[in-house]
Amino acid sequence: MDILIVNPIFRYLRGGAEVNDLNLGMALRGLGHDVTHVDVLDPSRPGPAHGDDLPVESVHMPFYFGAGGLLGPLGHKMARQAFFWDFLGRLVRQQRERLARADLILLTGKPLLSRVARHVDTTVLLSVRGPTRRWGLPMARRAGSGVIFWGGCEEDHDPALLKGLDSIALNPAVEKHIFHPGPASPTWRERLAMGSDKAVVLTSVARLDPVNQTQCIIRAVASLSDPGRVRLHIVGDGSLRAELERLAADLLPGLAAFHGRLDRQEVGEVLRASDLFVMYPNWNNHPIALMEALSCGLYAIAPRTGRIPRIMAGAPGLVVEGNRQKVLDQALAQALEDRPWQRRGTAVDLPGIRSWEENARQILDFATRLRKGPPRAATRP
Repeated sequence: MDILIVNPIFRYLRGGAEVNDLNLGMALRGLGHDVTHVDVLDPSRPGPAHGDDLPVESVHMPFYFGAGGLLGPLGHKMARQAFFWDFLGRLVRQQRERLARADLILLTGKPLLSRVARHVDTTVLLSVRGPTRRWGLPMARRAGSGVIFWGGCEEDHDPALLKGLDSIALNPAVEKHIFHPGPASPTWRERLAMGSDKAVVLTSVARLDPVNQTQCIIRAVASLSDPGRVRLHIVGDGSLRAELERLAADLLPGLAAFHGRLDRQEVGEVLRASDLFVMYPNWNNHPIALMEALSCGLYAIAPRTGRIPRIMAGAPGLVVEGNRQKVLDQALAQALEDRPWQRRGTAVDLPGIRSWEENARQILDFATRLRKGPPRAATRP
């Protein structure tokens, strides 16, 4: 099959959805299919490599996905919505012939992207990774797009909206050959310790945007009675990186480092060389970074939101109640007092997690069924 994976932010930003698309693309290729990424290429800013060797088709347009942040959460949301509408129009105009040749189109982004299905005579599947506005799923159904619910988020939608919707439910997978317990690389441990063999290495892996609240992690470290014993490492990129770097330089001079986007092997090395993992989003459905940290045997601190309590059940770590700065401050201080990294164990057995190859097979089977029968309710294979 000729398969397109369409994700407009894939070239410039990497969050859980982009990691998902990266791994799914590789799994589909491993099953013998031709897979191509479709992204945005801003002529004014060359983008980094995708991290795999799959072919890429690009929609040429300004990349302003993260714009509007200075106007607060509402401005940020409005800029994102405008970006996706802009991308949809340019995608259909610039890549019409390429879309028409595909046997299967997988979409990541706002539900409005499902309108691609109106312009092609092929199977279109929209990935949904959290709650959508009430018009989102009906828009996909009217456009003729099927839906892939990731990480249990079908539970966040009114059952009435699922009626008549072609859908399937899957969990993201973890690359166990990369994310596993084991001795830390001496090179990475020395790098992360930043000159102190007694340092506690605290790591966060996230896209640097408003929802992930990385500033709360920086402030929590600064609030410690002895912040100098901690080395904070932040992996990821995003619209708030410059602002967060200024905050860290002010509150944690010489104690924090920003690594930007690392390749998957490097992320695994960083996690194994760390003592604690922390994330503090105001919302996240099924965070892949948390699953990866637990797979490396790390103690994790994360908020009670989305499926995080389900992922953390039985895992070494703390689910933080309430999304407030003081709560995170207290949780981090308690973890440093308890020193859980001294009892570091094996990887957590994450429930309901299949391999990326198994997920790819389920998606292909779902796409085949869509071409043959009436709408099917969400199923969890």
